[in-house]
Amino acid sequence: MKKALVVMMALTVGGLAFASTLSVPWFVDTAPAAAKFPPRVNGVTGIVFLHNNTVTPKLCSIEYFTQTGTAIGPESPDNTFVIQPQASLAFRPVSSDPDSVGGGQEAVDAGWLVPDRPMGTTGGNDNKANGSLVITWLGENTDVQGVYIMNQFVVQPDSAAGKLVSYAHLLPPGA
Repeated sequence: MKKALVVMMALTVGGLAFASTLSVPWFVDTAPAAAKFPPRVNGVTGIVFLHNNTVTPKLCSIEYFTQTGTAIGPESPDNTFVIQPQASLAFRPVSSDPDSVGGGQEAVDAGWLVPDRPMGTTGGNDNKANGSLVITWLGENTDVQGVYIMNQFVVQPDSAAGKLVSYAHLLPPGA
C-alpha cells in the first residue's frame, strides 16, 4: 500500500517521462558530399528527414549499428542533437554534406549538427557506409516523425545520360 501511494504521488506531482524511439532499419549513403538532389554522380545518397511536432525544442540522441547489429556509437555526449519546435531537419547518416557548399543537403544550423555514423574498425565497426540507426528522445512517440529517402544515380556506360533510382519510406514510431 505504501509503495502504491508513493507511485501515485510521483505521477501526480512530477509525472513520468518516457523515452520514445524512431529507427531507420537500413540505410546506404555512399555518394560524395555536394552530389545535389537528385544526385548527379555515381553513388547512393541516403537522407533522413525528421520533424518535431511539439512547440518546444526536442533533444534527441542517435546510435548507429552495423549490419550485424553491433552498436558503434557515437558515445554520449557526442550523440545528441536538437530539433527546433515545429521544425524539420534533413541529414545524411554518413556524409558530412553542409548546404553551405553548392549541392549540399544538410542545413549547417540543423541537419549538419546530427552526428554521422562512426567509421573505422575498432569495437566491431565494419567501416561501411551503411547500417541502421535509432533516434531516442524523452516524450511521446508522436513527438518526432520521419522519412528516409534513398537516391542512386548510375552513369550509363555508353552515354552521358544517367539513370536515377529512388525510394522513400515513412519511419513509424517505436516504443
